[in-house]
Amino acid sequence: MSKRTVVIAGITLNVFSLDNRDSEPESTSPKPIAILFLLHGRTSRADHLELMVKAFLDEVSTRRRDPAQAGKEAHDLWVVTFDHRNHGSRLVDSLANQAWDKDPNKSNTRHA
Repeated sequence: MSKRTVVIAGITLNVFSLDNRDSEPESTSPKPIAILFLLHGRTSRADHLELMVKAFLDEVSTRRRDPAQAGKEAHDLWVVTFDHRNHGSRLVDSLANQAWDKDPNKSNTRHA
């Protein structure tokens, strides 16, 4: 698995693939590319997804080595992760990500 980090429109994207394209990020693929955007859940962050990405790409790699799949056209698969607005590296106000709470110090009065 390879990982490249690119910034597009001010947002840091993590691009994972089975091919090692770190040395030539602008190179073209001989096969079509399928892109899976894997998004984290509420109050989480993109780097928490790396184990899931690895497991997913390992499974894809294993299935591609299956003799029954030999000779079939396969897309290159890229998995893209990024931090949602106000999460992870883009965090501005952690309280804004919270819901209502009985404790006024933990409650987000702007929730909903």
